[in-house]
Amino acid sequence: MTTTRRRARVLEQVDTGPALSFDERIVALADVSVDFERFLSYVKIDDPNDPSRGLFSWLPWQHLRELARMLVYSGIQMLCILKARQIGVSWLLAAYALWKAMFFPGSLVILLSQGQTEAQELLDKCRRIHRRLPPWMQVYVGKDNTDELEFTKLGSRISALPSTERAGRSFTATLIICDEHAFHPYAEGNFAAMEPTINNGGQIVSCSTANGVGNFFHKTYTEAKAGLNNFTARFYSTFARPGRNEAWYQRTLRNYTGRMDLFHQEYPRNDEEAFRLTAGIPYFEAEVLERLRTGIRTPIRVIEPTAAGIALGGYLHIFEEPSPGERYVCGVDISYGLEGDNTVAQIINWRTGLHVASAVGKWRPEVAADLLAQWCEYYRRAYMGPEANGGGGQYFLRRLQAIGYYDSSVLYYRDLEEARRKGRPPEDAGWITDGSNRPLMLDELEEALRRGFSVTYDEFTIGEMGTFTMIRGKAQAAPGCNDDSVLSYAIGWQVRQRVRWTLERTRGWSNMRRRTVGAGTHAYP
Repeated sequence: MTTTRRRARVLEQVDTGPALSFDERIVALADVSVDFERFLSYVKIDDPNDPSRGLFSWLPWQHLRELARMLVYSGIQMLCILKARQIGVSWLLAAYALWKAMFFPGSLVILLSQGQTEAQELLDKCRRIHRRLPPWMQVYVGKDNTDELEFTKLGSRISALPSTERAGRSFTATLIICDEHAFHPYAEGNFAAMEPTINNGGQIVSCSTANGVGNFFHKTYTEAKAGLNNFTARFYSTFARPGRNEAWYQRTLRNYTGRMDLFHQEYPRNDEEAFRLTAGIPYFEAEVLERLRTGIRTPIRVIEPTAAGIALGGYLHIFEEPSPGERYVCGVDISYGLEGDNTVAQIINWRTGLHVASAVGKWRPEVAADLLAQWCEYYRRAYMGPEANGGGGQYFLRRLQAIGYYDSSVLYYRDLEEARRKGRPPEDAGWITDGSNRPLMLDELEEALRRGFSVTYDEFTIGEMGTFTMIRGKAQAAPGCNDDSVLSYAIGWQVRQRVRWTLERTRGWSNMRRRTVGAGTHAYP
């Protein structure tokens, strides 16, 4: 059968509704060109898992209508979607790609998938939607093959590309859809090549089911939730699809006996379940993490730092404002401010053990020192314990010294007691994490959280705890994940145990003097 006859046969099966006059068609075209939801009312799809259904109209499920509006009207340039399987999102994105190419002349839409076959399948969805539109709505097609669908007279095209090392380079696209992004072998490199699209006002949609933790999609989604990148994160659970209930869930679960990790990735009820660890032994008990997750709160205030009007990135999330009757400590894990690790500071109420504020950002050490000195000052001159390991820690401490946040009343010194005995200023500022104290400090943090001596409401910190694991006897982040929040929390908890305040009155003024206790001492509230 020729392509023309096959196309005509498909069109014969499409219910295009009552015939429209020429003027009515003009009005309808004007409507769908500006209203994506109106366009969707003309879309016909099929269900490959149930061929007996044949063609049916696009189903306006609530989550799909929300997503359709978000794509068009929200102004979001970078969207990261974590989803369950078979909830209609791929068909919606195919329709969106087609709508962009048809009604925005000169558009270049890139469909980036794990491999060539997957890219061609997504493009084929665009093609099938176009062929099933009413004949008067269809656009003249030029090049039409497995890799490209071109609308010659409009100067628009949709290209299907696999995720290769050079995919996306030399293109400035109107829209890039990264389908099943968690499975792309060159996701990080491909994203770097997409920068011109963003800079020229284009849109990137990263969409995927989960594929473990540590990959580019996982990091993009978790950082988007924490406000650490420019993506907007959205999660659509397995129950987003109408008709799915607990009975359906349990029935489907029986098909995955012995493969629970796969089941949770394919049909997650929440994003923590989707990203459940698949390697190593979780360091923090599931019951502890679940208790913390149920207590997650939105920060009461968010500070986004700037310098000379320029955003520095990162944030300070405040969960409890400083109180005149309280004292605070701060643990800091320092990075160089480049790609990869963040600098993270966790501020803890010394008396209650509550984690009251969290600062996260990819700041240079000297910038981090300026910001954290200000924020610790705000928290009633919080006693800071920055990790002194490596060059980053030393740059950080040097900057603290330059700006005056350096004496033993505000900064942890390892040799403070010895210096006092010898009558000299302390010299060894900062916390050193090494093989001898790392297991102990992590164990004590785990115990504090398990027994309720410390509590955190911070979603980003709790998320890192969920990917912190024991691998070959060592407590560490799962491959590809970060542990900065966990380590800074552990440092803060250690510093909290080593500082005591004694009231002292001098010349009528009441002030607080810190006294550091020996390294083996340990006192919970």
